[in-house]
Amino acid sequence: EDDDGDDDNESEVRGTVSLLTGTCPGLTFTVAGTRVVTNAATRFENGACSTLTNAMRVEVEGIRRSDGSLLATEVEREL
Repeated sequence: EDDDGDDDNESEVRGTVSLLTGTCPGLTFTVAGTRVVTNAATRFENGACSTLTNAMRVEVEGIRRSDGSLLATEVEREL
């Protein structure tokens, strides 16, 4: 499989939301020890941005930033 390098910073974390702050679409929270940031481009699956709560199990896909945080491209609530 060829890798063109475009997805070198893509990452995924799964776990429980904690330390949730902010207002939609600009949320910040922690999943499995990783700081996650959402923005207007973040897609939310199985629930809207406004339904995200602490203790909710999610899978987050996104781009790893230089500070170690994850800029979420997709947040999927695990049902």
